[in-house]
Order: sequence, then C-alpha cells, then structure tokens
Amino acid sequence: MTKLTRKQRELLQREELILETASRLMQTHGYLGLTMDKIAEAIEYSKGTIYQHFTCKEEVLATLCVRTHSSMLDMFERVVKYPAPTRVRMSGLMLAYTLHVYLHPLEFHNFQVIKTTSFKDKLSPEKKQALLESELKTLDTVSSVPREAITNGDVILDPRLTPEELTFSFWAMSYGGLLILSSDFPFDHMKIRPHFVLQNTFLMYLDNMNWKPLSSEWDYAKSQREILENLFTEELKCLTPEQYKRLLAFTTCKEEK
Repeated sequence: MTKLTRKQRELLQREELILETASRLMQTHGYLGLTMDKIAEAIEYSKGTIYQHFTCKEEVLATLCVRTHSSMLDMFERVVKYPAPTRVRMSGLMLAYTLHVYLHPLEFHNFQVIKTTSFKDKLSPEKKQALLESELKTLDTVSSVPREAITNGDVILDPRLTPEELTFSFWAMSYGGLLILSSDFPFDHMKIRPHFVLQNTFLMYLDNMNWKPLSSEWDYAKSQREILENLFTEELKCLTPEQYKRLLAFTTCKEEK
C-alpha cells in the first residue's frame, strides 16, 4: 500500500472538513441554503481553496450521497448475511431501510434532489459515475436475496419480472411510504394507521407471490425484532424514543391500539 505524502494527507483532511461542514450547514439551512461561500466562511478558508476540491455545491452533495449509500449498503449487507430464510431477510432489508431513513432524514430527502436533471447537469462525469456505481451496488446486494430465494425454491418469480425489478417494487413501496410518513400528512384525521398498513401490505404482497414461509407459517414480528437487536444495536441507540416506537410499529402484524 502506497504511503500518502504529507500534502496528500492534508488534502484529504481538508476535503473531510469541507464535507462535514457542508453536512452540518444543511442541517440548519437545507440544501437550497447551502453555498460555497458559507462553507468557506465556516471553515475559514478562501472560496478558491474550496473550489480546488469541489467545483460546485452539487458536487459536494453528490459526494455526501455516495457516502450515505455506503452506510446504507453496510446495513443491507448485514441483513443479507444473517442466518435466516430468504423472506425473513427480505423483510429485514425493508426494516433496515426504514431504520436508515430515521437515522439520516436529511440525506433521505437529498436523494430526491440529486435525481433532478438540473442537479445532474452540474456534475462531472466522474461524480455521475460514482453515484451510479453506488446505486448499482446497492441494487445488486438487495437483489441477491430474491435471486437466492428463486434458486432455493422459496418463491417462483413471475417470468415477466427479473429479480432486480422485484427489488424495485419493494423499494418503491418502502420509499413511497416513508416519503409520506415524513410529511405533514393528517393520518389521524383520515383514520389511517400508516405503520400497520405498510407492514401488512408488504406481507400480503409476499404472501400473494407465495414466497415461503407464508405469514401464517412464521412469526415475522419476532424475526424482525431479532434482526434489530442482533444487527443494529448501535444504530438503535441513536433513535429518539418516538422513532424507536415507530420503528417497532413496523414489526407487528397486529392492529395498533
């Protein structure tokens, strides 16, 4: 392994400082309120120095999003390797995604920003490729569970679908539900039990696919709680009591009281 020179170490340290500062500023001002001037002022460097690392704030956010993808991938890989039936792990992946969103709410919303054409037009080809590769690796990791389920005979996939398309359907369900949950939606007034509905819709979806074991044959609530306790002990400590309560609501198939 090549040893970094002092100058290279200083550049990496400064880049890390820029990213940490940008992330902190977005917590206060949001993405729209983030500017290269604010970053430079906060770390007491000239704006020209900042531009040596990033050409625009879009490049900064893209780099942060790649890092967020990496942390999410780490959580997904833990679930994929967990010794449990494929369907248990699939439900565990959806739970891990929910936990990650609770831990990184700002980054969750930033993913919507980086998908806009106006944002991508400002990125370098290298940064676009880094984003694409992080997304493809995440998709491949999650899709490995449906592929294993098909090989094992746990589920017979509709020939019109690929494992990756099945993974997309799971992601769309989770992403859409979490997006609405993060908004000011009047669930109580509309008499909607969001956590109960999302969890049971997912279970019914898998049951209708005849993905074994069926929800009538397995205690998925127990398995999901075991996944949380065994794989995400440190992450759970970072949740607020209310977030923890909401997360546990995703692990039950019983009606909320």
